[in-house]
Amino acid sequence: AGKEFDKDGKMAERGKVNLSLFNKLNSISFYKKNPPKSLGREWAEKNIFRFLNLYEIPLEDKLCTVCEHIAFQISKIIRTSHITPHRLSILVTGGGTLNKFLMKRITDNGKIKIKIPEQKIIKYKEALAFSFLGVLKIRNEINILKSVTGAKRDSIGGVVCEN
Repeated sequence: AGKEFDKDGKMAERGKVNLSLFNKLNSISFYKKNPPKSLGREWAEKNIFRFLNLYEIPLEDKLCTVCEHIAFQISKIIRTSHITPHRLSILVTGGGTLNKFLMKRITDNGKIKIKIPEQKIIKYKEALAFSFLGVLKIRNEINILKSVTGAKRDSIGGVVCEN
């Protein structure tokens, strides 16, 4: 659509959930795996985008369906946890917090309260986290924990580039 991102989730909000795509996304085997597990951009490109590219539906419908998928997966984890949902609030700190439609769908789907920190934390959290990972790399200390990522072993990741 010629935009860097869907500001406030306005495009997604105009769309409709495509049930076929929604069911495909929810059938991805990753969701059946027990923790620890981790995913990143590469995972989304490989697993989510491949399904999106199969559907010739309006972009708004794709965005709406992905938001609903995310809300469904988060609320499913909450429902299967031992936390009483009516007392639950979650802290959301990533860039997704800027997507008002997504935040509403998570709130509605999970019947939970979302706490969003100040904008400074949202905007700089990732930079701070990666800076910390870089410091650990330079100090030759473990910065990838198998207990978090599901990797076979703890390791030191990253590359130091010098000019």
